[in-house]
Amino acid sequence: MTWVKICGITSRDALEAAVGEGASAVGFVFEPGSPRYVGNRIGEVRSWLDLVPEGIERVAVVGEADNLPSDLEGFTAVQWVAGVPRAKGLRRIKAHRLSGSEPPPTARDADFVLLDAFHRGAWGGTGTTVDWAAAAAFARDAALPVVLAGGLTPENVAAALRAVHPFGVDVSSGLESSPGVKDVALIRAFIRAARRSG
Repeated sequence: MTWVKICGITSRDALEAAVGEGASAVGFVFEPGSPRYVGNRIGEVRSWLDLVPEGIERVAVVGEADNLPSDLEGFTAVQWVAGVPRAKGLRRIKAHRLSGSEPPPTARDADFVLLDAFHRGAWGGTGTTVDWAAAAAFARDAALPVVLAGGLTPENVAAALRAVHPFGVDVSSGLESSPGVKDVALIRAFIRAARRSG
């Protein structure tokens, strides 16, 4: 069954929809400047984490590893692009942008690699679609389980899964009615489409 992460959650309604539909992981963004930033609402986010059943990853997400919260209580995983995270005892998801200029992460670096599109001036969450042929080649040779991100929606996730054959998928902006605001119906539709296809 395909591993599915709903990222950039900013409301309890969105979290409840993701959990209720059976998401494998939920992500909360702590990178300043992101429209999905929840670092100024850490108390509220911690109360939401209590709603997430055991077995669903609770992921703290940043671009720069130094921007992770100092206290990661309640989280089970971290996701980052640059730097080295303080992640003792937590699962590590290393975001890797398909630019050709960065070496792919190894098992020493992380537990999963999240494959996203390169977008100058942004860490991720831009809605830019990854080149699926390049992603498929990357996934075939990767030393780690590959989670495909970048421009996924309920309409294209089935085709992406068929083309790339990743371990899982990650979505954020493709489920929003406006930047940072998740649409509950789209969350449900995405998870159902991914599950039917994998």
